[in-house]
Amino acid sequence: MNPGVASPGPDNAAAQGGSPSAATQVEAPSANQAPDRAPTVAAAQAQEMAREIDPAAGDLLGGNPPSKNVDLPVTIVFLLLFLLGAFTHISIYRANAKRGHKFLLSDLMFDFCMIRSLTCIFRIAWVFSQLRGIILMAQIFFNGGAAVIFVVNIFFAQRIVRSMHPGVGWSVPFSLGTVILASSVPPVIVLQITSISVFFLSTDNPDRADVAVALLKTGSSWNIWLVSFPFLAIFLACSIPGPKPEKFGSGNLRVKTSLAMLGAALLATGATVRTYGTFNPRAPNSGDVLYGKAVFYVTQFSFEIIVVALYAFARIDLLFHVPNGSSKPGDYSADKAGDTEKAMVLSRGEIRDKIEETGLHHQILKPSYTSSFMQTGAEPVFAVFYPSAPDAASLMGVAQGMADEGKLPPRPADKVSRRKSVVEAFRSTSSASRRPAQGQYGLPAQPRPPRPPRTTQSMYRTSPDDAGDVSTTAPQNETGRAQF
Repeated sequence: MNPGVASPGPDNAAAQGGSPSAATQVEAPSANQAPDRAPTVAAAQAQEMAREIDPAAGDLLGGNPPSKNVDLPVTIVFLLLFLLGAFTHISIYRANAKRGHKFLLSDLMFDFCMIRSLTCIFRIAWVFSQLRGIILMAQIFFNGGAAVIFVVNIFFAQRIVRSMHPGVGWSVPFSLGTVILASSVPPVIVLQITSISVFFLSTDNPDRADVAVALLKTGSSWNIWLVSFPFLAIFLACSIPGPKPEKFGSGNLRVKTSLAMLGAALLATGATVRTYGTFNPRAPNSGDVLYGKAVFYVTQFSFEIIVVALYAFARIDLLFHVPNGSSKPGDYSADKAGDTEKAMVLSRGEIRDKIEETGLHHQILKPSYTSSFMQTGAEPVFAVFYPSAPDAASLMGVAQGMADEGKLPPRPADKVSRRKSVVEAFRSTSSASRRPAQGQYGLPAQPRPPRPPRTTQSMYRTSPDDAGDVSTTAPQNETGRAQF
């Protein structure tokens, strides 16, 4: 045995025999801890994802919570603008209702402006308070109320299609389809309100939060279809040849089509940004430009207030007005009401259209004064009609040669002063007093008979028989006068 090598004693054997077991005991915890560490990492990732998509941490678009320096003054400005838009549209609606012209789309524009005003109010409250209830109301009004204005564009597209293609526009599938789209807006609003509320209350429950997010994505996707329907309908109507468009409302059909397409384009931009933010959540401080404040205020509030102002300025109540009870082709331009009732609901644009339909050479005059009628939208329409053929018999006081040629006498080239006109007026009055009287029916008067000689009683003779009475009454001298 080599002395330099220790023999394996009991202690050494125990030490040698215990080495594998000790190593096993040391390595065993690391193997057992692996399954326990995995749920911890998954829970941390789920918590981090919940923090990123938590609505209380920022906008659903991913922007930061509103601040006092930037968001507060901007939101106050938009609040005032939306309140002004609500006042304008409800004033137009009430003015039309008084004249029997109920344009319900103006009422929908008022509802949308009020929803956006409430959105701005809760966002202002969000600046001063971080309560989840205030944030929840701000997100509900922001995401749920946007679909109200989509109904207006759907009816615009429906009336344009019916005007350009009456056969398709008044068909049962198209009419039923537009009614279904418009009727689906309230359920979609309820769906988004419910999903956002559940999402706020399910940050600690990933499964329930996933269901809420899925419902929110469904509502956002349906809003994309609602805002895209006017594009598809108007594009197909303009692309397919058809009969002469049926006239409805006031204004040109090109103006109506351009207005509907522009409004739909602005609203589609905001709806697309909201849908993208719903499908691609980001952390509030992710640094993505699409989730910044500039994109949020431009694509959402700015584009929406532009549409509100554009529809009020263009007077959609006159452009897209159709007669009540229209149900078949030809009803848009048919005069189904009586003369009295139709006169009560005619607007300025409709009166102009009626005048243009006559084909007469005319000119619409703009009144140079204001009255109580102009405050209610019932200002009068002044028009001058020019005859296309002369009427010589109706030209009184005009030379016969000019009357035959159908011309009026030219105006004097020299200007007459006021003093000269007054003097000529007095002269014409004095000359008119010396002018012989006109006879009956415009004939010249008969000349007056000569004055008879005077009698002795200084009376005029009234008949030739009285001539003999002069000699018997008194003698006369050489001059023929009686002598006394």
